[in-house]
Parts: sequence; C-alpha cells; structure tokens
Amino acid sequence: SNSRFSQNQIQDYCTKVIAASAPGRPPRVRVIDTTMDLEQLIDCYREADGFVLASRGEGWGRPVHEAMVMEIPVVASHGSSLQTLLPDASVGYPVHCSRQAVSDVAALEIPTFRGLEWHEPDAHHLQLSMREVVDDPISARRRAIRGRQHVLSLCDPQRISAMLSRHLRHLSHPVRPA
Repeated sequence: SNSRFSQNQIQDYCTKVIAASAPGRPPRVRVIDTTMDLEQLIDCYREADGFVLASRGEGWGRPVHEAMVMEIPVVASHGSSLQTLLPDASVGYPVHCSRQAVSDVAALEIPTFRGLEWHEPDAHHLQLSMREVVDDPISARRRAIRGRQHVLSLCDPQRISAMLSRHLRHLSHPVRPA
C-alpha cells in the first residue's frame, strides 16, 4: 500500500472514533490492506453488517453492485455512476454530495483531473447514514433486499435488450430538428 498510515494505525483510529460515538457498543471494524481473491471477498461481504463507499467518483460501481446483490445495506455517495445503482433511500443509503473542483493535490497526481469537478460526500450525512444502518437493522435489511431487487432489474437481459434496441433504432433513424 502507498498509504502514509499502517493498517494497524487506521484500524486503531476507526475503533477509537466508533467507541467514542457509541459508548457501550463494542466497535467491529476490519481494515483490509491486502488483495483478496473472489472467495475471500465473498466471505468478507457475508461478514459485513453494511458496506460503505464514500467516493468522489466511482467508475462502474462494482463493489456497490456486488454488495447490493449480496443484500448488504449500502451507504454510498449519491453522485457519478452510483446514482443509477443507488437512486434513492428505498434501496440503500445515498449520501448527499456537492460538486466541487478536483483538489490541486489530486490534479498534481493525475494531471488530466485539472479543471474537472467531482462529487464530494457530505461527511455529516455519511455519519448519520452509517449510524442509521447500525441503529435500525430491520430497516437496513429491508433496504438491502430492495437494493438486490433493484440491481438485478438493472441487469435483466430483456431490459438491456430493449434499451439497446431503442438506441440502435435511434442511430438508424435519428430525430432531426425541424
């Protein structure tokens, strides 16, 4: 890992923050700093009470997709492609985001980011959403079940076929302005 902090430092910090915010509840945090094979990853999802991805712009959303298919309550940024996977609170916990300029530090690391915007997750809303998963596991379970149904509907072959057919018809008969 290229992180400035060790896995143990991150683990200790997370445990301390959670313990301070929820006295009397033993924190259960697992920081993973290794590559996992598919079987290990599936086991990790199975152990989780929830899945959190506070991302500024998540490509295709694969980890969110995987967690939703496994009926794990998902707390994720409501921006970028994740809006399709997590359109509203009926299927998970979409975290409010604001559009902000990509930071100078990120633009130095990846120069093509200069001048672009990303979705900055609201830290307070993220905390509230995570707390809601812990405090109301019955509601979290209901959302996770609906989340799985939603993601599976997005991957339905008939739905995808119909969408592709519409696009192909549009390409062969484009609507021209009058």
